[in-house]
Amino acid sequence: MPIRNAKRLAGAGLLAAVVALSSAAAHAAGVRPEDQIRDTKEKAPRQLEGVGLTEKSGAQLPLDTPFVDENGKAVKLGDYFKTGLPVILTLNYSDCPMLCGVMLDALTRSIIEIPETDGIIKMALGQQFSMITVSLNPKETPKKASHTKAGYIQRFDKGLRPDAKNGWHFLTGKQKDIKAVADAVGFGYRHRVKEDDYLHPTVIMVLSSKGKVMRYINGIEYGPKLLTESLTSAGNATPQESAGFVLSCFHYEAKAGSYAAMGQHLMSYVAGAFAFLLFAAIAAWHFIKKKKARSGV
Repeated sequence: MPIRNAKRLAGAGLLAAVVALSSAAAHAAGVRPEDQIRDTKEKAPRQLEGVGLTEKSGAQLPLDTPFVDENGKAVKLGDYFKTGLPVILTLNYSDCPMLCGVMLDALTRSIIEIPETDGIIKMALGQQFSMITVSLNPKETPKKASHTKAGYIQRFDKGLRPDAKNGWHFLTGKQKDIKAVADAVGFGYRHRVKEDDYLHPTVIMVLSSKGKVMRYINGIEYGPKLLTESLTSAGNATPQESAGFVLSCFHYEAKAGSYAAMGQHLMSYVAGAFAFLLFAAIAAWHFIKKKKARSGV
């Protein structure tokens, strides 16, 4: 076989792998080949019913809602809106087995990087803005919330820790009060009794100093510039369009089947595509080697 044909075989293997990977990605996203032409929507799994985000730009938080802070002190949500600073709100819980930790890690990292990012206004936690993390789990104790908070505050430089500690508040409360806040911002979540976990979207809300929603930032990545821009606009009480893509925090069980199962399918397809590509490359190498041997090269 001519050398150029062997190269074509390798190229075909690469193309096939790319096609396989594209198909796998489409499958993982719940998109069938025919759906790429027809605008069809597949029904969400039963486990995710009621879980999602309904954006309510400009919505007012119920500031009189009672909570308990990480020190065990009884507080009201409105206590954190008396400084005149914009606020980042997150709804998570300490024992989340999936994305909560990833989300808060990314948020912490971006906040730490803000002062070091060129060309943007300095935004320091506890100085130019504050944060509130409301636990979705009514069983979570202030002690647990305090332990979770300490893990994130520890990541800040020593000089920044006092401000970060005073500026980030971890709140626990009763189910009806947690739900009141979640409903106010359109945050749909659900408790699974058997698994004792919570299905919920991954999103942060950037609020004005009056407790109104100015922007939603979806997903698990929040760049320093995006945060600074959002906080600056929120400080001026200027609403902005949402950013990012909504993800759902969902613990997979093989027997139940779920979105996470698509990740397993994706890995299978990727492995198959890689194996095919490797085989094609080896085959091409053997053909080239034989051709050189016959030519006496």
